[in-house]
Amino acid sequence: MEGGSGSGGGTGGGTGGSSGGGGGARVGVPITDVTGTAEGGGDLTCPAMAWETALRISRVGQQCTDEPVSSGAEGAAGAGAAVASKPAETTASPSKRLHDPALIAQWFQFGRYLLISSSRPGSQPANLQGIWADGPRAPWNGDYHLNINLQMCYWGAFSTNLAETTDPLGPWMAKLAEAGAATAKEYYDIDKGWVAHGFVDLWMDGAPHGDTQWSLCPTCGAWAALSLHEQYLYTRDLGALARDALPVLRGAVLFFEEYLVEATPELMQHVAPVLHRSPPPLLSGPSTSPENSYATFGDSTNQVEAEAQTATAQAQPQAAAGKKAPRRPQQRFHHVTMAPAIDVAILAHLFHAFDGTVKSLDSAGVGDGVLPTDRELAGRALELLQRLPNQGEPVVSARTGRIQEFLADYDEPDPGHRHWSGLWSIYPGTRSSPTFMEPGTSGAKSLLQAARKTMEHKRAGGGGHTGWSAAWEVNLWARLRAAEDAHTALSKLIGRYSMPNLLSTHPPLQPRSAQQAGGCRTCFELAPAAARRGESSAAATVKVRQREKGLMTSMGDVFQIDGNLGGMAGISEMLLQSSSMPGTSSASSVGSVGSIDMLDLLPSVPFDRWTSGEVRGLRGRGGYEVDLLRWKLVEGSAEMCERLSIEAHISNGRSGRLQVRSPCAMQHGGGGGGGGGGGGAAG
Repeated sequence: MEGGSGSGGGTGGGTGGSSGGGGGARVGVPITDVTGTAEGGGDLTCPAMAWETALRISRVGQQCTDEPVSSGAEGAAGAGAAVASKPAETTASPSKRLHDPALIAQWFQFGRYLLISSSRPGSQPANLQGIWADGPRAPWNGDYHLNINLQMCYWGAFSTNLAETTDPLGPWMAKLAEAGAATAKEYYDIDKGWVAHGFVDLWMDGAPHGDTQWSLCPTCGAWAALSLHEQYLYTRDLGALARDALPVLRGAVLFFEEYLVEATPELMQHVAPVLHRSPPPLLSGPSTSPENSYATFGDSTNQVEAEAQTATAQAQPQAAAGKKAPRRPQQRFHHVTMAPAIDVAILAHLFHAFDGTVKSLDSAGVGDGVLPTDRELAGRALELLQRLPNQGEPVVSARTGRIQEFLADYDEPDPGHRHWSGLWSIYPGTRSSPTFMEPGTSGAKSLLQAARKTMEHKRAGGGGHTGWSAAWEVNLWARLRAAEDAHTALSKLIGRYSMPNLLSTHPPLQPRSAQQAGGCRTCFELAPAAARRGESSAAATVKVRQREKGLMTSMGDVFQIDGNLGGMAGISEMLLQSSSMPGTSSASSVGSVGSIDMLDLLPSVPFDRWTSGEVRGLRGRGGYEVDLLRWKLVEGSAEMCERLSIEAHISNGRSGRLQVRSPCAMQHGGGGGGGGGGGGAAG
């Protein structure tokens, strides 16, 4: 239904539900009840609720408990040397408790504690080790790394109802944009907008410092800026949208409007047919896919192509006449490229976000911050999006069936690379997510199948071998609705890449010898324990880190907070996913009046492992608060959807259209029910 007086209902397990109401109600109705009334007048900000998000999970044979699980977390706020030299002895190792759902809940709450403690109004944003760094010489110089780490710190801030912790981002991004304007002029001779690269410090120098494989990421600043638009999607705070997001997004769009270049005919010879169009696509670059490389064979983009060309050459008459046959070209490694997948995805989201920002402020009558030229710029941004490779969507390799990380179908020298950048559009992006795309369409199904195949390939290659990388893996599996895979990655994150006190770690890495010998400077793998002693490169890394006096173990596993905060976001993603989609009106864009909000309940919960549980206080895009989300899977031989009961109370949404789906509705392709924004029932 749409509109209505606020009543709604649905069954607990198998079908989509509905939500109705008028304007931000605080009264929720269980989905097992078919009647209920939502009253208007709710507060979208809800500061009193922000600290009260709670999670309980149990399985058959276990009882939920209010007693906290001892975690040794008291060592996190100080005493770095003590934690480094001796693990907490009050707690069983997380790897020994992976089948205890209470540990998952404890991890979730511990992540919220870390974010609350390290990112407060008036402080600097959270980063790497942040306030827990032991002395001024922290690992990685204590910088803000914009190619994943800063953004990951805030992935779960909004969904776990900690929007207040993002307050430092607005002023910080404003300073970054101001400094980035000088970088745009000095490095690119562009006097419009701003740019920042792989990492910055408190002095906000956004230039690509150091070796290009680590720093050359011209879209990384824009990635950080998208957090300001995400804040609006979750909170509907128009004041912050006009004050913080609009000027920063405007500057990023202005820069990339000047920066993008048309693909040359020479480059187009090596790309997929889907990218061939007139006029040619617009490309970013020179750029990199963060910290990753690709391989070529002479003029060929991959080994299969090189072997085919060599075989053809060897079959020529001169080879048959006894002349020297051509040899297969030598493999070479590179990292600088044009338009890697992460750039294309970030720019597509940037252009959409700016258009949505302008339309949201216009439609709400908040025009103070909107410049007369912004509406024209928003229109040009959408035109730029259409000229991105494949209109901003991922490209699936015809050769491998996987999503391409680079514009051409190159071979991967490091298939288990720790960055999951080629899948950015799936997560943290939303445009290629199951919640956003039209469910059941062939395009959506093929893209998600390619994403899953890519994930399996990277996992088989050893992907997710640091705390933050495993956390990104959790979120990706959760976004793909792969509950068991998400749980496996979460178990790896907690059991393998966490200390006994639950602090997440970045272990020492060692070069992949064969690839690095051939010139791949970004190819690394997890260093086994034995290699961390003696005179190996991994042991040398441990010694360097120990001199830096960061919070770490004696084996060189360095505390890195984004593993904790990314893992917290992953658990939230398993419990609730949301999206704000454009409406049918030409004036509608993502997040604007007229757009459609979607809430997917328990999309990636492994019900056989988490047989019952409840979470309170999660938030979804559209400003909706899930006051209560409770589930129970009863024992029996019937299909899971017949044994699963769900209860949800949803409130505080904006006036508009909301669709809510249960996991069984998602499984069977159901679209869920639609309704007016506000409180109501969900199923």
